[in-house]
Amino acid sequence: MNTLDSHPGNEIRLLSWNVSTDSHIVEACAWIAQQHPDAVLWQGLHPDDLLRVQKLLHMHGYPAIPLPGSPHSNAIFVHDDGLFAVEDEYEHGWAPWHAPANIAVRLRGAGGELSERVLSLVSKHDCSWSATVRSIEADWYTTFAAPGYLLIGMGDWNGMPTEARLIDWRNVKDKAFMVNRTYIAEDGTRRTDDRADRILTAAGFIDAARHVAHELGQHSAQRATAGYGQAGTRQAGPQRIDRTVLSVELGASIKAYTVGDPDPDTDQHLETLSGHRPQQLVLYLDRLQNTMQLPPPHAAP
Repeated sequence: MNTLDSHPGNEIRLLSWNVSTDSHIVEACAWIAQQHPDAVLWQGLHPDDLLRVQKLLHMHGYPAIPLPGSPHSNAIFVHDDGLFAVEDEYEHGWAPWHAPANIAVRLRGAGGELSERVLSLVSKHDCSWSATVRSIEADWYTTFAAPGYLLIGMGDWNGMPTEARLIDWRNVKDKAFMVNRTYIAEDGTRRTDDRADRILTAAGFIDAARHVAHELGQHSAQRATAGYGQAGTRQAGPQRIDRTVLSVELGASIKAYTVGDPDPDTDQHLETLSGHRPQQLVLYLDRLQNTMQLPPPHAAP
């Protein structure tokens, strides 16, 4: 059992990746398994591949309900006897495109005891074709900002972060992409759609990459996750559209956040498996344990 005492390095690791090409699942799972994650938040999973991925990762999968908008969906994988004890699983049939995969977990302690508080894990793949829909999806995320809630959400946001480089959208050759990644401002001009990032920042969530860059000096965390290769040349180029957000209470638990693989050759190979680089969040296990044992803060009177 992955307990507090036996877990290597006092770490707990979550990995997120949009692997939408079914033919690369075996290779993708091989790399994922080498990272020894405690949870895998997957986007782009075909329902028929669920059992295969479970077997390859030796983890139990909790898929989102399928919706008619796409043949792929989100899923979360955890070890049956691991640090995360699944307490509940939630369906989100309201979703306009991909339903989020959403489970509530408690953390197992050294003696197998469960944490006092519950942590929500969400794997999400936001709408690729509408900035308006992405704002709705971000609004749903704010439901996890209520006092006492703890959240780790990872996935493909399809919108830009607020610090994204300036893009001259008039020169983007893929006009459908241009429309899908922008919104019309009050002055009639098209603006880069970073509204989901702004919504969640206003709600008090931490962007993991931004946090480790500013607080821990890990600036490579803000590297691009998608938009590389031939497709990117017709679109807006490399961008950080795959992101991780956490409740502010979890900020002190963050040890590291990485995109891709530190080995350049392996990192380049990962680009052949998916149009997205994987992201990994590493937390100090003892700090997370302490937070999940603390009484939740109460709402203001």
